[in-house]
Amino acid sequence: MVDWKSSAELLKDADAFSKIIHLLLGVYMHATFHLPTVTATDRHIRYSWEWINTVNFEYAIITGKQRFRWPLIFYFYGRYAMFGGLIGFVIALNETTTRMNCNVLYTFLQFLGNTALGTASINLSIRTIAIYSQKLYIVVPLSVIILGHWIIILWSVTNVRAIWVDGSGCAVASSNPKLFVAMYVYSMGFDFIIMCLMAYKLGFVKRNQHRSQIVQLMFIDGLGYFLTAFLVNLVAVVFSVLNLNSIMSIIADAPASTLATIVSCRVVRRLYQFQQKGADIFSHNTSSVLRTGRQNNVSAHRTANEVLVQMNTFVRSDASYEPPAQPKADEDTNTSTEDIKHQL
Repeated sequence: MVDWKSSAELLKDADAFSKIIHLLLGVYMHATFHLPTVTATDRHIRYSWEWINTVNFEYAIITGKQRFRWPLIFYFYGRYAMFGGLIGFVIALNETTTRMNCNVLYTFLQFLGNTALGTASINLSIRTIAIYSQKLYIVVPLSVIILGHWIIILWSVTNVRAIWVDGSGCAVASSNPKLFVAMYVYSMGFDFIIMCLMAYKLGFVKRNQHRSQIVQLMFIDGLGYFLTAFLVNLVAVVFSVLNLNSIMSIIADAPASTLATIVSCRVVRRLYQFQQKGADIFSHNTSSVLRTGRQNNVSAHRTANEVLVQMNTFVRSDASYEPPAQPKADEDTNTSTEDIKHQL
C-alpha cells in the first residue's frame, strides 16, 4: 500500500499540485484571454473559446457601450479574484530563493479562491431572484442561505497552514478537511436549491404558454452550471473526506473553484449579450374566439418585397352579451425580458 504520509509521497503530491495549478492557470487564461488565431476555412480571424464573449463584453462595459448593473460587481470580482489567486499560487510554488511568509500568502490566496467560488453561486442566485421578480419569499431565504455560505467560506480561509522550506519554497503543512467538506457540501446544496427554484419557475408553464428563447437559454445555462459545479465540488469533497495527507486533501479545491468560476462567468455573459426579439419570457395566446361570435381572418399574401399583414375581426351576434373576463396573468410567471435585464 501507498504510505501517503511519507516524505517521498508528500514530495510527489506537491509536484502534482504544482502542475495542476499551472494547468489551471493555462486553462483559465485560454478560456478568458486567448489571442486570436487565423483559420483557413473562413479566411478571417476567428477567436477561440471566450475571447469575444469576454474582452468585447468587458470593453463594452468599461467604455459605456453597455450599461453597467450592480450584479456585475460579483461577476468582475469572481472573475479576477480567481485569476489573481491562480497567479499567486504559481508565484508561490515557483519562488524558492526569496524567503516569504507562506502562511499569510496562502491565507490570502485561499481567500481569493474561496470567495470566487462564493460569487459563482451568487451569480446564479441573482438570476433566480430576477425570475421571481424580487419577491420577498424568495429574496429573504436566499439571502440567509448566502450569508451562511459566506460565513463558512470566510471561516475556511485560515484552514490551510503553509511553511517555508529551504530549497523548495512554500509548502502546505496542514489543513482541516472538515471545513472544506462543509464548504463544498454547502455549495452543492445551495446550487441545488437555486436550480430547483429556477427549474420550477421556467419549467412550470401553462398549456396556453410557450417558452421563449431567453427562457430556454436561462434554463440550459443554469442546468449546465449546476451540473459542472456539482461534479467538481463532489470531487473536492471526496478528496477532503479521504484526507490522505495535507496536500491530497486540498488538491481538488483549486480545480473546483476555477471551473465553477469559468462556467458562472460564461453564464452571466451569455444572458447579458442575449438579444431577445420577443417582449416576454412567456407569450400568452390571447386570441380566442367569443362563443357567440365568429372570427374572420383577413390576410395579405406575401410577395418578394411585401410584409404579411393579418387582421382578426370579431362580430358579436348578441348586443347584450358581455365577453368573459380574460384570466389574470400570473404575476410570478408573466415577467418580461426587459424586466429581467433591468434587474440583472
